[in-house]
Amino acid sequence: MEAKYVPANVLAVAVFRPSELLPIYKQAREKVAGDISDGEKAGVDVMEKCNSATVIMSHGTDPIGIMLSFSDKAARDAAAKLISPDNNFQKEKLLLAEIEVQGPRARYFADDTTLIFGGTDIVKSMVLAGSSSLSPLTQTDAWASASKGTLAVAVDPTGLKTIMAQAPPNPFVGMFSPFWMQADSHT
Repeated sequence: MEAKYVPANVLAVAVFRPSELLPIYKQAREKVAGDISDGEKAGVDVMEKCNSATVIMSHGTDPIGIMLSFSDKAARDAAAKLISPDNNFQKEKLLLAEIEVQGPRARYFADDTTLIFGGTDIVKSMVLAGSSSLSPLTQTDAWASASKGTLAVAVDPTGLKTIMAQAPPNPFVGMFSPFWMQADSHT
């Protein structure tokens, strides 16, 4: 599994194979709430054709960006329609790429099977990173080992400490603070 479109300065990156996690989701969903509803079925059908996903978290007001890679163009287009059913996007040039912007959100069709979406700033930084990972979080032996599985996650503990120091105090944050206050590794 390869991290793709990951800028150098991300706080966290997760890579997973949705199609491999889907049976687990279906089983849990059925135990908790019964059969999958018709409204949910379209999303499940799209995820069955999703080969890989990269989710990044960065700094900023809309810090989440997602890259989805599908088995075919039809699945990519179906995902784009589910994510943004109203197709009122303005095209914007970014070097040689053309991204689609709708208010604070953006999307980018990197190729026939790849969709990138999220906040406009993070999508732009993902496009500029290109189809590889520039993040040091994904350049370690631990990452290489973890990314052989179905799910790999890496978090920059220094960046997380900074963010959490600014968060209002609450019991949940205090309970999990040892994870970032004493961490010296990120994978």
